[in-house]
Amino acid sequence: IGLVDVSVPEGLDVSVVFYVRPIADFVESYYLQTIHEGAWHSFDEWFDSIDTSRLSWMPVIEALESAFGADKTIVGDFTEVKAGQNEFLGYFMKRVGIRAPSTVRYKPRRNASISATGLEIARNVNPYIETKAQRVATRKFLQEHFSNVGGERARPMPAAVRADLDRQSRAEYEQLAERARSSIDSKSATG
Repeated sequence: IGLVDVSVPEGLDVSVVFYVRPIADFVESYYLQTIHEGAWHSFDEWFDSIDTSRLSWMPVIEALESAFGADKTIVGDFTEVKAGQNEFLGYFMKRVGIRAPSTVRYKPRRNASISATGLEIARNVNPYIETKAQRVATRKFLQEHFSNVGGERARPMPAAVRADLDRQSRAEYEQLAERARSSIDSKSATG
């Protein structure tokens, strides 16, 4: 994987935080993002085009380490968001060495996805969306009225596909999740 020019101006101390998650979660989320962007294909139609043998976080992390240095490449675990967005922000602050307040209170809910019903509506409406403004308005409507906050989370990935992806990538993810936990622990111990 190649990164664009990431040369850092002299005198700046730059670190990069890269978040990983289980590959199956990422793939399912990426599919949902294609629907947000206007596609209407089924999960199976979309997934057929993916070479699952190439699904790995390591090429990205290695490219970041090459560009910024291993000591400046910090890994986070996106599943930490399940603890709540305030906790997630607190973990981020610890990772980057920012002294977090005792309690982070960030009220606007972020990162809501569409519900199962929202997914079906989007797949049926998207073929008729003609402009970016219509797409933005549709996405906003679905996230406000058919999100996973008030409805069942969309889970379009078949269980067998999830199991295969988990089996294929579990060892890598567990290693990176441990690295993410260590990045918090090491900052907590020194900060």
